[in-house]
Amino acid sequence: VEVRHIMISLPLPADAGEEFPLLVKNAEKDIDSIKLLIESGADFTTIANSMSDDILTKNRGGNLGWISESTTMFTGAVEEYAQAFNDSCFTNEIGSLLKLKSGDGYHLVQITKKSPLVRKVKIRIKKITS
Repeated sequence: VEVRHIMISLPLPADAGEEFPLLVKNAEKDIDSIKLLIESGADFTTIANSMSDDILTKNRGGNLGWISESTTMFTGAVEEYAQAFNDSCFTNEIGSLLKLKSGDGYHLVQITKKSPLVRKVKIRIKKITS
């Protein structure tokens, strides 16, 4: 899938200390407000350029490009976020706006394109030692 995103970043819990729960709450409110703006007709690219905390993609309108099912981006150090991020991107339709959390913060992700479905098979080889 090809996706773009807007990120509201969060510090590491250890760095934020007791302020962390409030920062999480504020980041979630910010991403919810951004989602409402876009659902009301605001341009995703313009909002990404001005509001995203992701310095690598904000000047490209939040474009992350094509990702594969094995991609683990924007996950911080938390495996559960990686799986949820990918599952959401691959199970939703083009144009969907998804609010996702990662180890880096909150993301508003939009699916912009999908490649045709291809049946995949995972092969595992077990080495037998004697």
